[in-house]
Amino acid sequence: MYSKKLNILMLTDEKLSSENQCNGVINIIKNKVDSSPNILHQKLKLQKIKKLPNFLIYLLLKIKFIETLKLGKYKPDLIISCGRVTAPFSLSIKKMLSCKVIHILKPYILYKEFDLIILPKHDNVPELPNIIRTHTALVNESNFKIPYKKKMLFSYAKIPYSKEIVTILIGGPLGNGTFRINDSLKLVHYLKQNKKKSRFFCFLFSRRTSEDIKKIFRQHFSKISFIWDEIKPNPYWFCLGLSKYIIVTGDSISMTSESIASQKNIFVFMPKKLRPKIKKFQDSLFREKITREYNGDLFEYKVSKIKNEYKNLTEKISKLALPSSMNP
Repeated sequence: MYSKKLNILMLTDEKLSSENQCNGVINIIKNKVDSSPNILHQKLKLQKIKKLPNFLIYLLLKIKFIETLKLGKYKPDLIISCGRVTAPFSLSIKKMLSCKVIHILKPYILYKEFDLIILPKHDNVPELPNIIRTHTALVNESNFKIPYKKKMLFSYAKIPYSKEIVTILIGGPLGNGTFRINDSLKLVHYLKQNKKKSRFFCFLFSRRTSEDIKKIFRQHFSKISFIWDEIKPNPYWFCLGLSKYIIVTGDSISMTSESIASQKNIFVFMPKKLRPKIKKFQDSLFREKITREYNGDLFEYKVSKIKNEYKNLTEKISKLALPSSMNP
């Protein structure tokens, strides 16, 4: 057993998805260690720094115009950061304390200076040995497990476990979203084709889903399906873990990536209009047969490619983060 504690600083922006991805890396490391209490981590969230590019933030940190983070006596062995604005801060701390940094998503500065960068496959960046690409979001695998306590927590959903569960993740037109009313009506039409007695639908909305779109799905499915009321505990991971099939609207990269991490059969409904970056992402998944486009049909297919990708990612993270004596 390794006696030294491994101090990890988790540095995120204000997005919950960033914290989830950092937790995904931390749990990969914990799962590789015989004695998880040796892993200690602190969390820090950065407020949004508007309109300042990362190279300028890094320069201002270097000349001490922007104050770096106050860590007190805490000295991390490893920083796990996620989100654009966290990159200059994590790199600045690395220079001061000689620790390692794993950064998730595009840092926009000094790519070679990070020990490991984890990027989505669709991001256009230089090919470097410290960059690893992935189709899936970094998710704690335990999120998808269905223990008895979880079933009790979400008992209000009244999900019939004997049926094939189909979870439908709905995006929307708000923010940069492109899933609109006409897309909703087309998706409703497809879903009605799939509504069999052996299947049960669970609907979950994103923060970008408009009230008009929510109303459409409630009108058509509220009496025969589960639709989260956004008041009771969020059953997002519970439903993904429970599902045989997941249908996700193609305007959301994050929901698509998190669905892929579940290693289930993923079907993507493509809105009529998509931003070029998002369309490129979804098209690449179709080409590699990791997801299927949803046109009203659900079927089973092999998802072994994601299992191999996750195994490779785990090995690279563990090799960087842990001394050889901490690996089992």
